[in-house]
Amino acid sequence: MQTKNPMEFFRNLPPKQCTECGTTITEQAESYL
Repeated sequence: MQTKNPMEFFRNLPPKQCTECGTTITEQAESYL
């Protein structure tokens, strides 16, 4: 489901882990750049 607000989409994502550094990503938008 697409949302018109990308930031709202990122806020709804669960916390991710960086596959390269292994640290938890708190700013989820950063992991999609």
